[in-house]
Formats: sequence, C-alpha cells, structure tokens
Amino acid sequence: MISADDLIALVRNYNPKTNEALIRDAYDFGGQMHEGQFRHSGEPYFTHPVAVAAILTEQQLDDATIITALLHDTIEDTKA
Repeated sequence: MISADDLIALVRNYNPKTNEALIRDAYDFGGQMHEGQFRHSGEPYFTHPVAVAAILTEQQLDDATIITALLHDTIEDTKA
C-alpha cells in the first residue's frame, strides 16, 4: 500500500496546486476508520481505497475525486 506522501506526490505530478492537507486528512481518516479490518488475503482493508485513489491519479482526476476514492467504503463498512 502506498503512503499518503506517495499518493500526494502522484497528484502533485499533474496538479501542483493540490490540497495536500485535505488529501492527507482523508487518507488518515480512512485508515483510522478501517483499522482492524482485513481482506480475506490478510491485507489491511484500507489497501483497496488507496489502490483506487492511486489508479485515479493515472487519469489525472481532481482532489475531490481522489478524496472520494479514499473514503468510498467508510460509510458502508465502518462506524463513520
């Protein structure tokens, strides 16, 4: 799983005005909400939202979309 810093660097490659703090907050919140959840493979569940966010950077999508990717499972799978 890539770190928040690595994800932000991917966004910054195409959007130098990215809101780093907001992406970091979403990454941290998603990680906290999924803490203790694991996939059948044994990997932390949060690897999925982070992977989705990383894929969306390849499409050079905006901050709101990257943040949505990081948080997309918190509503249905956590107490958030």
